[in-house]
This record gives sequence, structure tokens and C-alpha cells, in this order.
Amino acid sequence: MSLRVTTLQGLEQAEKVSRLFAEVHGEGYPVEFYYQPQQLWDSNQAGHTISAVATDDEGAVVGHCALFGSAPNPRLLKTGRGSADSSARRTDCLGLLTDE
Repeated sequence: MSLRVTTLQGLEQAEKVSRLFAEVHGEGYPVEFYYQPQQLWDSNQAGHTISAVATDDEGAVVGHCALFGSAPNPRLLKTGRGSADSSARRTDCLGLLTDE
């Protein structure tokens, strides 16, 4: 499987990321806006979240990782909120996402 990593590319792709989170985590992921494509897109547009998205050869979203703020210092960002589809788990999907 060949993977391509980009930043989040629009609301349509945010919908695919939301489906990925639902498939991987069920409804129990603690950051609820990952289930809400418009909120995820808005957070990226505002710079509160910087999503890296891995897609396969057919454009399916198979992985996600993000930079996000969670400290008093607004210049400090954390890497996390990673998810990978079962089809990408034997690849270096999350490694590619964090390298970008």
C-alpha cells in the first residue's frame, strides 16, 4: 500500500476522518469534535488543530494525526490524536504522519 500524507483538505475529507475515528474508536473517543466534520474542519481552519491525513492509492483516509495546543503557552503544540485504519496498521502510517 502506498500512502500519501497531506494536511486536512476540506470538509469532505474531514467527513472521512470522522468516519475513521468512529470505525477505530467507536463512540468513545474523548475529543468529540473528531466525530463532527464541520467542527474538525473549523478547528483546522482556525489553526487550533493541524491535521495530517494519510490516504491510500484510492483516496481513502486510512490515518490521522494532529498537532494541537493544550498548554498555557500558545506556541507549544503536542502531537497526538492518531488513528489508523486496520488496513494501514502494518504500514508505517503513523510514522509518516508524525514525520510530516
